[in-house]
Amino acid sequence: AAAGAAEAAAFRLRSGAPVVEGSEVEVRISDAELEGARYEALVLAAGRGDGLYRVRYSCLHASAHADETLKEWVQPAAEDELRPPPPPPPDGFHARLSPGDKLELLFEGGWWPVVLTSRPPPPPAAAASSAPPPPPPPKRGLGVESAIDPARFAGLTTSAPPVRLRPAW
Repeated sequence: AAAGAAEAAAFRLRSGAPVVEGSEVEVRISDAELEGARYEALVLAAGRGDGLYRVRYSCLHASAHADETLKEWVQPAAEDELRPPPPPPPDGFHARLSPGDKLELLFEGGWWPVVLTSRPPPPPAAAASSAPPPPPPPKRGLGVESAIDPARFAGLTTSAPPVRLRPAW
């Protein structure tokens, strides 16, 4: 039992910080409907000898009709199943994106792994004219597709505004 407690106490976030009560984390979900998505949570209890952590999610609810967010016990088997929230994207991050870049998309409260597939075309160059400029084209998002299990999610694509995308971490 002492070895189990020491092993649980040794579990650390990617940052090297121990997981303790009050830690803000992201939990990678393994349930079929949400598999691969990460949801923000607060650690309510840590340090049990069995390696379990009690978390309260900030956006996941116990049911569609519940006002209270979901609380559950999680047991991370790998370092990336429980991690600290990543830093914000660096300045100019979205302007430097290219098709094929691995990203995370904020969708229904969770961060989903995606791959950038397309960017909207650049605005037309301004012509030297005395006529008023044409109205700007409607803003379009960046094209992304799921990066989770291609056999299950092949062809799952969407257009996302840059504010809903962050670097894969």
